[in-house]
Amino acid sequence: GTGVLEAYLMDSDKFFQIPASEVLMDDDLQKSMDMIMDMFCPPGIKVDAYPWLECFIKSYNVTNGTDNQICYQIFDTTVAEDVI
Repeated sequence: GTGVLEAYLMDSDKFFQIPASEVLMDDDLQKSMDMIMDMFCPPGIKVDAYPWLECFIKSYNVTNGTDNQICYQIFDTTVAEDVI
C-alpha cells in the first residue's frame, strides 16, 4: 500500500469485544489480542489472502497554529462475511 493505518486501542471494545483499559493491564488479554490479529493477518501470507473488512471512514480537519491537516478515522469495522 501507499499509506499508513494507525489502529487505536480505544476502539478495541467494539471490534474485539475487549475493553482497552483491560488490555493495557492484563498480559493474558494482550496475548489474546495478538492471537486475534495473527488470525486476521497471519505472518507469511500474502496481503491479498487477508480477510476483507467493512468499515466506515470519517474525515476531519485538524488545525495546529497555521498548519492544517486532514485526518481520517475508521469506525464500525466488521469482518466481511461473504465477499466474492
